[in-house]
Parts: sequence; structure tokens; C-alpha cells
Amino acid sequence: MNTKKYFIGAAAIIIIGVGLYVYYLYTNAPEGARNGFAKKFPDIASAGWMKESANEWEAEFEMNGEEYAAVFTENGTWVRTEHEIEEKDLPEKVWNLLNEKFKDYRIDEIEFVENADGTGYNIELEKDEELRIFISSEGELISLREE
Repeated sequence: MNTKKYFIGAAAIIIIGVGLYVYYLYTNAPEGARNGFAKKFPDIASAGWMKESANEWEAEFEMNGEEYAAVFTENGTWVRTEHEIEEKDLPEKVWNLLNEKFKDYRIDEIEFVENADGTGYNIELEKDEELRIFISSEGELISLREE
């Protein structure tokens, strides 16, 4: 009986610890990243934060009734902003490329991406394999990788 209580107590401590760690990561981005976010999005009161890579942090927030994500370096430099869009919102130039090179693929997800180089569309495609492609707003295929 005591063994059962011990395991239940240990499991509860582990679950609470993991939850606190995730909460800490979600709310404690470096000051530089938070300042960069405040400058880029002054009208957004709060965001949830997650570590994106070794020196980048992603802020998740709501704007205009939609969910957005923006990535900043630890020193506050804005890297990119993205949000999901629907197929109907893709420009004709992007559709032309999709129909020319990927007509047999099904679109799983589309994100509109803005970065220092401009804007484009991060698109997940599926057929026999999964592809992630990035197409510029001008309809140029920038990158393609298998997932």
C-alpha cells in the first residue's frame, strides 16, 4: 500500500515539475526578445513564448481574430511573422506554380510568412511523401524539402 502511494506521489511531482518548466519557458523569454516583440507589435498586450532554437524565441499571439507566431532573436531582432491562411487566399502566381509543379499533391497547411526578405507562403503538401515548400509572393519556388 505504501509503495502505491509513493509511486502516485512521485508521478504527481514529476507532472507538476514538467508543467512548471513548460510554463517557465512559455512566459520567460529573454528581455531582448520581449522588447523586440513590443516594438514590432505595440498593440498586442501579451504573448506566449517558446524557445525556437539556440538563440531564437517564438511569440504566439492573437491579432485581428487570428493566431500568429513571430520569431525574435534573444537580442530582439525580428526574424519572421507567420499565420495560417486558407487556399482561397493564395495569389494567382502561387496557384500557377502549384498547378504546374505540384498538381498531384494535396495541400495540408498554408502559412503566410513575412520576413526581412519579403513575403511568401510556407506550404505543406502530401502525396506519397510529405513536402514543405516555400513560394515567394511573386510565385517563385524558393525552397523544397521532404518531411
